[in-house]
Amino acid sequence: MDELDPSRAAELGQMIVRLDHAIQAVGTIGRVHVNRWGDGGSHFHMWFYGRPRGDTQMLGFCLPMWADIVAPTPEEEWNRNLAIVAAELANGGGAAMV
Repeated sequence: MDELDPSRAAELGQMIVRLDHAIQAVGTIGRVHVNRWGDGGSHFHMWFYGRPRGDTQMLGFCLPMWADIVAPTPEEEWNRNLAIVAAELANGGGAAMV
């Protein structure tokens, strides 16, 4: 990420904000946490965690650890949430594919 030129950095910033808005559109999200991992490799990973609204025990940097503890979202709800995020992203151009 530190090698992005200003144009690519601006695109990344816009993409992050766009994803944040799309994830918030699910309606039950208290905050979207964005994390970056890339331990010296030639690439990096960005993770977007939607913290459920009202789950105050998941506040702060510990949210990724809760992914291993909290019960998985039921598949029907998960697919509905994915469809909402895809539709929101498609509003900015492209097609919603889930």
